[in-house]
Amino acid sequence: MDVRLPDGTVIKGVPEGMSQADLTAKLARNGYDVSKLAAPATGSAYLPSASREPVEADPGPDGRYAPGTTRRTTQADIDNAARLRNEGAVQPNNDNMLGRLVGSVEPFMTVGSGLVGQIAGNLAGVGRSITGGKFGTQEGVRQGKQVADQVAGAMTYQPRTDSGKAGLQGIGQLVAPLEGLQGIAGAQGLQMARTAGANANVLRNIAGTNAAAMAAQDAGLVAGAPKLSVNSLANLVREPKPAMAGVGAAATAEEALRAQRFANMRAPMTPTKGILSRSIDDVQFEREAAKRPEGKALDARYANLNEGMGRHMDALIEETGSTAVSRRATGKSVTAAIEAKKAAKKAEVDTAYKAARESGDMAEQIDVQPILDFVGKNRSAARNAGILHSIEDEANRLAGNTGKISLNDMEELRKMVNNLSEPGKPNGHYGGQAIKLIDKISEGKGGPQYQQARRLNENMMKEFSDRDVIDKMLRTKRGTSDRAVAYEDVAKHIISNGSLDDMKHAFRVLEAHPAGTAPEIVAAGQQAARDLRGAAMADIKKRLFSNAGANSAGKTVGSEAKMKAIISELDDEGKLEYLYGKKGAQEIRDTLDVATDIYTTPAGTVNSSNTASALERVLSRAEGMVGGTPVIGHALRYGAKKLESRAMTKRVNNALNPQKPSSNRLQDAADNN
Repeated sequence: MDVRLPDGTVIKGVPEGMSQADLTAKLARNGYDVSKLAAPATGSAYLPSASREPVEADPGPDGRYAPGTTRRTTQADIDNAARLRNEGAVQPNNDNMLGRLVGSVEPFMTVGSGLVGQIAGNLAGVGRSITGGKFGTQEGVRQGKQVADQVAGAMTYQPRTDSGKAGLQGIGQLVAPLEGLQGIAGAQGLQMARTAGANANVLRNIAGTNAAAMAAQDAGLVAGAPKLSVNSLANLVREPKPAMAGVGAAATAEEALRAQRFANMRAPMTPTKGILSRSIDDVQFEREAAKRPEGKALDARYANLNEGMGRHMDALIEETGSTAVSRRATGKSVTAAIEAKKAAKKAEVDTAYKAARESGDMAEQIDVQPILDFVGKNRSAARNAGILHSIEDEANRLAGNTGKISLNDMEELRKMVNNLSEPGKPNGHYGGQAIKLIDKISEGKGGPQYQQARRLNENMMKEFSDRDVIDKMLRTKRGTSDRAVAYEDVAKHIISNGSLDDMKHAFRVLEAHPAGTAPEIVAAGQQAARDLRGAAMADIKKRLFSNAGANSAGKTVGSEAKMKAIISELDDEGKLEYLYGKKGAQEIRDTLDVATDIYTTPAGTVNSSNTASALERVLSRAEGMVGGTPVIGHALRYGAKKLESRAMTKRVNNALNPQKPSSNRLQDAADNN
């Protein structure tokens, strides 16, 4: 409650129930002339007296106290009143003359050292945040604040004398009203208010508003405060060294495997520390630092790695032995090789049939009625499958009135049906059924030379006509001279569009040749197979560099995702190992892993491009601590920027020169995998 004294002075915050005697005694201790209280004065009715104090009593039945009565005093009330009196009491000054002299200076020593401590603390906090590798992150803010508080607290002088403590309390109370200056009009008043407000905040942080509480804690604060030196301050700012575990600083097994993969690349490629460790902290720093002037070497390293991936892929393409320089060249090479082989096979079949005819092995007569029955059974489909009418007409023409035709004529009928068949259409469907019927009724007929010719023809059909992967590639679109499969699409037709069995069949046609095959046909087929493998590898490279984005060197940046898509597709279907063997397939998988390390970041990595703005916020807060002192503010900013640049340059150098894993660790990693 508030109490007004006879001279008009109002005492605020007097504890409820405090007697006039207790109040008088406290005022006397604080230097107030209590003799004034004895003189009658206007307003003395406001002064507590025994006659006006309420009488302690019990509450009525309704729980309320009657007028002029109050709750009975308990022991807890007495203890609480005593505690409040002790807290509010002015602490005795036990200083001698020298102590009072020193005490008059100590508050200013505290304020001055506190200001310097705040500045140094902010600098140290920024430095620790930068060198600790956490700058721009919440953890970095926490570390920086912790170091700033430690440095500021350690550098702030604490008064040792009673006079110094009392003076410091007075300064704290004095600067509190300065915040009210913000009502001053005009720009000058606003600047004064900002400066005064900032300094007031600093002084209150140093002095506190309760000198009694500060005095009670003073001994502990002084005893526990660290003694700073140049070395100890540097240790606060310096990034703590990681604890050594196991073999110490040697790379982990995963890092060793990554390093080995880079060493095995066919073009020189030196990874960064972040690429090897895949640590979120390292990767995030490198990606951000590469955008800064201090990180130009990092940016150049990433550009070199990107270029190295291209050279590595070129080396893999060259390894296949391909001589084709384009997809069209590959298509022509493959088509020409297959056509040459088929022509040689057909010449062999024609020679065999000629010998069979000349020997009389194809003169045997064959009943044609099964063929006519087939046509009659499917006559309703003849509207859409005109081949049925052609079969019927030709069979009747060859048989005449006999109902039979020779094996030689049956073979001619078979050729006609084969020529009229259209894959994927009704003519192709019914033509295929007719050919099977002709082969069935011709089975076991004729002499040995005919049987030999027939086997050669069947083998040729299986190799070139019965498999769409080959047959379609050799055909033209009906009614045009356009190829059914363009030269540019041959590699895709064989490797990507078809099944693993189709691809294997195409490579067998190109690479498997019976004894006696002309050497030029063998050489053309084997080269075409190499061209196909080179085309597949070139497609992997093309997918890798199919991004629209370019790096600082103007080169297209690789895309691990697109590369992974095609490699995974080939690998899942077993095509990768068929094309390149187990060793070659593993090298391609390792290449994908290297691309992943170069072009991707670990899950949880965030864009830390706000590091600069984070530094600006820290510096702005630090400058606020010195108010309108531009020289100190500029020095603080310059020092922080220099510290950040120096720390970043050092870490960039470390990132460019990661520790090389030992050979033992490499061997251990290989053994574990």
